Amino acid sequence: MPQTRLDRIVRLREREENDALAHLARAQARLEAARGRLQGAADAAAADGRRPGRAALWDLDDAAHRRALQGLRAAQGEVDAAARKRDDARGEYSAARQDAESLRRAADRRRAELAAEGARRERRAVDELATLRFNLR
Repeated sequence: MPQTRLDRIVRLREREENDALAHLARAQARLEAARGRLQGAADAAAADGRRPGRAALWDLDDAAHRRALQGLRAAQGEVDAAARKRDDARGEYSAARQDAESLRRAADRRRAELAAEGARRERRAVDELATLRFNLR
């Protein structure tokens, strides 16, 4: 396979594509972790710890429930932020992939041109030899 000047740029773009894919994978993992925390916060907020007893204990349980609801809202905010970051990472990966793919296609076209040029040169050389042999008779 003939080398072209585009090969170095293609390797660079492929490295950028791989980095963007790794960033997307990390963003997806953070989103899944945030969703897990959200589920835990939702379970904690849904739990009703109140039992028959004194009013002071009910006030304490209500305060704990309010804190659980605050934790639920915070976890939802984390999920939303992680989803935005994942979407941004997906866009970056898509752009990097398109750049790399367009350069790969350009390099492939250039290789095809080089191969066609080599075949033309070879045909000319063979034709020249055939003409010389014909003229020597």
